[in-house]
Formats: sequence, structure tokens, C-alpha cells
Amino acid sequence: MGSTPDISKGEGFIRTYDLFEHLLDDVYKSLEMMLSDKESQYLRRVFVRNVFACIEGIVQILKYEISKDIRLGRYCVELTNKEKEVLYEEKYRNGDRTKIFIPIDKNVKKTFFVAGKVWGLSCFSLNTDGEKYRAFLKAKETRNRLAHPRTYYDIDITDTEIDAVGKAFEWVRSSFLSLMKEKVKSVSSELPDNVLNGLKNA
Repeated sequence: MGSTPDISKGEGFIRTYDLFEHLLDDVYKSLEMMLSDKESQYLRRVFVRNVFACIEGIVQILKYEISKDIRLGRYCVELTNKEKEVLYEEKYRNGDRTKIFIPIDKNVKKTFFVAGKVWGLSCFSLNTDGEKYRAFLKAKETRNRLAHPRTYYDIDITDTEIDAVGKAFEWVRSSFLSLMKEKVKSVSSELPDNVLNGLKNA
């Protein structure tokens, strides 16, 4: 178990912004280290692991923000049972609540969809038709192989695989930032002019 929040210092339980910044920093630092020693398989593996830790973290940050907005009544949207399963990663069976595992590719797509639905962002659509999404699927295979190695070759990361992992990271990172930008624009459009002007002049 990791560290716990210090409430006396005003620390929150999730600290989503700190989480995002630290995950990004891990990716960039591991990329810098890997580029300084391109033949190191160890540094390649570190980069892959950090990229997918960041991707997993982004998904959880989104779920937290969506859940918080629903809990606080900021958005009133009826979610289907399947969408609730995605959001809370659990399902009810015979009155019992059980945790479920959602593969990362499905988790990314479905969480972004639920975010757009809850926040009313009809203008946002996750692009799953391009090269970066195909690279993401390839990168997922590399990460899965690395996480469950059976032979030496399972932990050997090629240049092509590193390229795919980099594109996967950029796809998720840019999609997340685009989504959050659209959310901010949506919220801003509903604020009175005097509040908007105050924010611009702050």
C-alpha cells in the first residue's frame, strides 16, 4: 500500500491533478533516459510500464471526475447498467457487488464515452480510426506480454514496439486534454458574463 493523505495539510484523498502531473513526469523522464541509452532493454521496459501506468491513471482520473460530478448533482444523466459497470468497475449479481476487470482498450473507449455523455459534450468523439489508435492496440499487446512473460523474448522490446508505445501515449494524453478542454468550454459557456470577465482578468 502506498502513502496516505495528510488531512491536516489539506491533502485530498485522490489529488487527481498531482497524480496526472507525476504520471506525465514519469513518462517524460523515462523517455529521456531511454533516449540517452537506446540499446538498454531495461530502460525500454521502464518506459513501457510508465506509459501504461499513465494511461491507467488517466482513466481513473476521468472516472473520479465523472463520479464526483454525478454525486454532487452537477449533471443529471441516466446511465445504463453497463455504463455504471464501466464507471465503477463493479456489477451486482444476486444482490452482491463484485469488482470486475475491464481490459485497458475497452476501459479507455467506454470511459471517454461515458464522460462525453455525462458532461453533455456532443462535439467530442474519441478518434479510434487513426494510426495512433492502431498503435495503442499494438502497444497494449507489448505491455501485456511484458506483464506476463513466459520466455526471454517476451521482455525484449523492439524499436517498432517503442514507436507504437509512444504513439499510444500521445493518443491517450491528447484525447484526455481535448476532452477536458471541451468540458471547461462547456462550463464556461454557462457562466454569467461578469463571472467570465472576472476569470479573464484574474
